[in-house]
Amino acid sequence: MRAGLVVGSVTTSEYLVLYVFGVLTIVRTAQQRLTIQDNHIQASNNKSHISKSDVT
Repeated sequence: MRAGLVVGSVTTSEYLVLYVFGVLTIVRTAQQRLTIQDNHIQASNNKSHISKSDVT
């Protein structure tokens, strides 16, 4: 029984580690995509500001 419990706990802990690792990687990729979108928005805003200043 003890050996079975140890093996079960090891497998569950490994699953938890893999699950957490997967979630972290998903969060990191999501953050990178958000930062890229923010950079594009900032660049477009800078272009609009420059064009407005050029007009005036």
